[in-house]
Amino acid sequence: ISDAALSATIREYEIPTPMPMAHSMSVDPVRGIAWWGEESQLANQVGRFNMDTETFVEYPVKTQNAHVHTGIVGRDGRYWVTLPGGGDSKIVSVEPTTGKVTEYKWPEKKGNPHTIELDKAGNLVMSGGASGEVWTFDTETNKFGSLKFTVPSAYPKDSLAYWTKAPGDDLPPVRAISYDLRMDSKGRYFFTIMDMGMLIRLDPVTGETKQYHPEGTPSMRGMTIDPQDNVWFSNFNGHKLGKLDAKSGVIKEYQPPTLNATVYGLVVDKAGFVWFSDLNGNSISRFDPKTETFVE
Repeated sequence: ISDAALSATIREYEIPTPMPMAHSMSVDPVRGIAWWGEESQLANQVGRFNMDTETFVEYPVKTQNAHVHTGIVGRDGRYWVTLPGGGDSKIVSVEPTTGKVTEYKWPEKKGNPHTIELDKAGNLVMSGGASGEVWTFDTETNKFGSLKFTVPSAYPKDSLAYWTKAPGDDLPPVRAISYDLRMDSKGRYFFTIMDMGMLIRLDPVTGETKQYHPEGTPSMRGMTIDPQDNVWFSNFNGHKLGKLDAKSGVIKEYQPPTLNATVYGLVVDKAGFVWFSDLNGNSISRFDPKTETFVE
């Protein structure tokens, strides 16, 4: 354990509902509230934690087994979260003052939204859904929509799709389901394709699609974009942290001290540090891009 890790203080808070499987925190800094989805079928709720009073509130979701997943705080303070198991119900909003929970259905589309982002107008963009699409939601009209991207022609040879194929079996048909999604300062969307180990950039205005597959990256999960528009991503089964340089387009990957670390959710703080959760290492990890050093 490094000196930097030894000087840190970690506090843990027990969520009232047993085994909630709290997923993907989103913080409202104005109101001092942390929000998350309680993905467990035993919970099926939205969780909320007041950071000043250190108190919890949980909001049940009407749709059963919705797998309440990843959310984001909107400009008006409403919390929006995806329902990957929601059937026709795709997302939920919670009003922070009244606690009103509203579900939004899209019966015309089958598929499961996964992560969620705000566009420049404050509307929602979602990963998951259907192959070759990212979904949108207008927070004023409450209407869903979609943006199409070019599906890769084949699975990369070193991708998870090949890893999991039984000997003698054919590969499944090529399907590109976006996993995690973020927007850069130019309004372009970047998202990962998990079983392809691929990062895709989509221009929502022109529809132009660009694909990136770093060699030795069997799968990608979480990602984030820093203020300089560098894209940080999880080489999940390759056990590395990756960076797509915004200026040069060069991709570089970094090995955490834990050999079989599995980088998952990522965030960049105000100081420029990249933080991520390491599932295998059971660690909260921090990476300094200037010194290229980790603290776990």
